[in-house]
Amino acid sequence: MKKLFSFVCALVCAMSLSAKTVYLDVSPIDWDGSNAKIAAWVWTGDGQGSWAGGTFLSKNADGYYTAEVGENTKVIFLRLNKDITDISKGWENVWNRTNDLDIPADGKNVFKLTTWKVSNDNSNSDGYWLNYEPLVYTVAGAEAILGSAWSTTDTNNDMVKQDDGTYKLEKTDVALSEGNYGYKVVIYHSFDTKLMEDQTLTISKAGIHTLTFTYDPSTKTVNATATLTKEEVIVPAMKIAGSFFEPVDVNWAIKDLTVAEDKLTASIKITMTAGDYDFKVIKDGSWLGNVGTMTRNNCTGWTFEGDKGNAKITADVTGEYTFTWTYEGDKLSVTFPAATATDLIGADTNNAAVKLIRDGQVLIVRDGVTYNMVGQIVR
Repeated sequence: MKKLFSFVCALVCAMSLSAKTVYLDVSPIDWDGSNAKIAAWVWTGDGQGSWAGGTFLSKNADGYYTAEVGENTKVIFLRLNKDITDISKGWENVWNRTNDLDIPADGKNVFKLTTWKVSNDNSNSDGYWLNYEPLVYTVAGAEAILGSAWSTTDTNNDMVKQDDGTYKLEKTDVALSEGNYGYKVVIYHSFDTKLMEDQTLTISKAGIHTLTFTYDPSTKTVNATATLTKEEVIVPAMKIAGSFFEPVDVNWAIKDLTVAEDKLTASIKITMTAGDYDFKVIKDGSWLGNVGTMTRNNCTGWTFEGDKGNAKITADVTGEYTFTWTYEGDKLSVTFPAATATDLIGADTNNAAVKLIRDGQVLIVRDGVTYNMVGQIVR
């Protein structure tokens, strides 16, 4: 290993074997900072083989350095002085290097630099440990199109490499309503490496669809198509999340609304104690809000939008509240439980409320507001 540069075979000999490429990801530690040059050597055989090379590597569109290694068994990556033009001159030109790396035989050929390794023998052996990770692209996005909500680790949404070097994911029998659905391609099952901003798939007709996502690593572009296989009435999946549920970890619990048989509405009954609560609704995976406060007297036909914060609701009595989403117009209404005037204004212990009869109806007036006996405001 200390005679690394005693080459007995030119790199071209090593590359004459059947083509195979390995990828080096230096982004976690900025190994190519300071304009450093990156190079690679390969081990040309077993036993009495030799290190052949080297060759400078260039960064491709994905941000990886690539090295053609043929069917050789090991590779070393080196970080070299930015001014060097002849990489065969020796250690004086090497800033850092990796350990000897086994070239995988299964095609999972990405090496990812992670942490600094300090050698116990001499400075020339200082280098970086590398994690070996598969080059895998995954589509993450709305639950309605992918079966999981923005999950980077759902292997059902891993893309498959095609003969032309692109990657593809196909989802069949996906029931979708009209609308826009967000998604993006991620790498290493993580959002840490951002290949792109959020993308939008538009569904123009409700029904059963086949979805095809195609990603081109050379241009970092993705294309998504939806093919309608069966026209059918499909309504968006509606959920609600709020502080009126027991929290799960540090997050609000999320519960489904039940779609009515006529598919015109979806609803859920929630038991609340009197108090103030925050909430949002979720339409096909998209979180929607409204900055207002729902009360018993203004709880019909609220519009929720994606760029709004938490909506609020004031529960004035303990009981069962029914949240109903109307699909036509996308409106939310809440039916409050029945309440007596005493529930709403409190017992008349301090003579603050006045009972009166008007047109044969018993009314209660408190703080200038008139209520009937079921707690409704009377104009």
